[in-house]
Amino acid sequence: MITLLKDAGYYSAVLAQAAVSSTLTFYDLLARTLEQIASASGNFAEQTRGLLGHMLAFARAAVTTVVEMTFSFIRWVFDQTAGTLYNVVRQAVERD
Repeated sequence: MITLLKDAGYYSAVLAQAAVSSTLTFYDLLARTLEQIASASGNFAEQTRGLLGHMLAFARAAVTTVVEMTFSFIRWVFDQTAGTLYNVVRQAVERD
């Protein structure tokens, strides 16, 4: 994700906005930024699609093709990924 943000020239802007923003969550900010990046060019759209696809694979979500590049879909992908990550960490902590 950092590579995509840097390639598209949004990395510094996201860091600055995250530091001062009080109305959007960090995931909301990233989702809006990725939506803008995906609509900027076909190459960035493919990179974003690949990133979201890998996130969904990690989350074991049953999506075969990433088609939508909307804020709500990207935010949903973040929710799925964060939920899976939380569950994996919880299981690891419970095993000790």
